[in-house]
Amino acid sequence: MPNPLARKLQRLIISGLATAMLCAVAGMQNATAATSENGGWATFILTGPVGTTEKKSRWYWWLDGQYRYLDTDSNPRQAVIRPAIGFAANDTLKLWAGYAYLQLRISNVGTADEHRLYQDAIWRLKAGSNSTVMLRSRIEERWIERFSDVGWRFRQLAMLQRPFNFNSKFSAILSEELLISLNDTDWGERSGFDQNRLFIGIGYQLNPIASLQVGYQNQYIDNVRGSDLMNNLAMLGVNFNFK
Repeated sequence: MPNPLARKLQRLIISGLATAMLCAVAGMQNATAATSENGGWATFILTGPVGTTEKKSRWYWWLDGQYRYLDTDSNPRQAVIRPAIGFAANDTLKLWAGYAYLQLRISNVGTADEHRLYQDAIWRLKAGSNSTVMLRSRIEERWIERFSDVGWRFRQLAMLQRPFNFNSKFSAILSEELLISLNDTDWGERSGFDQNRLFIGIGYQLNPIASLQVGYQNQYIDNVRGSDLMNNLAMLGVNFNFK
């Protein structure tokens, strides 16, 4: 029988994700001034332990690359590179510190390079007999070339993954991420709500190391320099976890 606490946690996470989804959809329906764009993101992730000793390492490395495309002339393509180092505090919690580089387009400025440092706390928990919950809390420090201010941003992600009964290699995935800017900057960030990312998709475990994720993400962005943005994104993820 599943642990009663785990079952309560599963119901809490599902209720929270469902509530966030309904709120996001309601907000999108009311945002008549939002500009809608279509596109896709492709992500490639490599991760594994540091060293190959017989004793299980508590240190981990991470490298991911992401390609983003939108059918718009303002910022049609974007590449992201993120290396990180992590430490397993216990069986459920990992702490990460990393760096990210990407290019972005700013109104009246053009293309600019962005550099980020970020810190993660990631919890992976069992919810019920076969569901997995991942909670990620992230703080980012963002620098834009040609500007002096540092932008601070908080991100909270909750993801629920549950294998299908007919084939455990396939799983349903539902996630919600809220991004909040913590300060104003000279490159246009304003404190408060920044964006919301709602994802629903399917995962497939190719083998003990490799997995795929495909699905749809709705990205709603509070654009302080014009009308808000609502991006409809096809998502593809390829993950290699060397454990």
